[in-house]
Amino acid sequence: SVTGVQTCALPICTRGTFDVSNVNGRIDIKDVDGEGSAQTVNGPVTATLRRPPTENATFRTVNGQVSVTWPPSLAATLRMKTFNGGLYTDFPAETLTTAATPERRGGGFVYRSNDFTSVRVGTGGPEITLESLHGDVRVMRGN
Repeated sequence: SVTGVQTCALPICTRGTFDVSNVNGRIDIKDVDGEGSAQTVNGPVTATLRRPPTENATFRTVNGQVSVTWPPSLAATLRMKTFNGGLYTDFPAETLTTAATPERRGGGFVYRSNDFTSVRVGTGGPEITLESLHGDVRVMRGN
């Protein structure tokens, strides 16, 4: 579903928030002016967004690559995670420390993190979660 002030036939143009989900197949979002959620199980998630996000957003798949392109003016906190793949961005980014959660075990403590890598792009801003179990996660700078 796509909601917002103005909606045009995809993939021509869309303004507003989006909530796209699929099970077996790719998600390809092009020239969207907004933020939201795009999730699938088997297939890549690809998005090209026309403006930086003003609210939190999520892009997620189990089997496939997640690749999102934003304008060079992106200012956000990126939470990226993959099990079998790599994390990539061509934006200048500052790595943020992640607090580990202590768990008492055998008279001592085991510290675990949530396995997300967080980076600040620009001055920071909305939290963008990008996740794939089996595939790369890419955050790219558009024109």
